[in-house]
Amino acid sequence: MSFSIDKSKSVTNLSKRLKEAPHVITQQIQKIINESVLTIERNAEKRAPRGKTGLLKASIYSTPYTMNAGARVGSGGRMGRQSNYSPFVEFGTGNDFQIPVYRNLNMNQLEGYARTFKRSNGNLVNLPHRPFLFLSASEELYKMVTKIKKIKI
Repeated sequence: MSFSIDKSKSVTNLSKRLKEAPHVITQQIQKIINESVLTIERNAEKRAPRGKTGLLKASIYSTPYTMNAGARVGSGGRMGRQSNYSPFVEFGTGNDFQIPVYRNLNMNQLEGYARTFKRSNGNLVNLPHRPFLFLSASEELYKMVTKIKKIKI
């Protein structure tokens, strides 16, 4: 029993796959990122408290990945639905202000951002933190990175 390998055909195939690899990998990464962005948006919408008007849930949005701008998931403004109080819901107010620790987010950046919304004046109601956006992002980012690491050419 024997077999042979056509060297020229194997090398040609490998060469072709290697030339296409950057484009194929970029497409796969972009697809994974966009799927993750939509998952973060959906999970944040599920977790966000409805409130009296539903404005907070309606203000959650995402934009797909582009090379120049990356991807984005946010709350506080979508198609004319402005909700400037989403950080106060996310982190709480007054004595109930809290920044949860997320293993998959840059905590220095998050703390810097969150602290811009901490208020300590006497007129502020103490509302508990109700994480919805950053919790959803932290959960999904780990899954996203795991999927990207599994990409093969």
